[in-house]
Amino acid sequence: MREERATKLREVMKKNGVAACLLEREDNIRYATGLPGDAFMPGLRYCLFFAEHEPVIWEHAGRYERRDEWPWVKPESWRIARCWLGSMRYRGDC
Repeated sequence: MREERATKLREVMKKNGVAACLLEREDNIRYATGLPGDAFMPGLRYCLFFAEHEPVIWEHAGRYERRDEWPWVKPESWRIARCWLGSMRYRGDC
């Protein structure tokens, strides 16, 4: 089912002239890659899904360390996700 979904998504992307999609929702990442979601840390993972290439997956450190559990994703496709929201500051005068 994982390969069928990825193939279907790639076909739709090619048909519509879309070279890549940046996925951030758990359900979209799961559909495109077959990777299970992480309900406790939504928004900390991303997937750049290509019509013609292997996807690139940014995963938070805890799941990145477990990447061997998903052998269908090539080792060179993994990246550690970073969240920079903690460094953002609110300026009341803006």
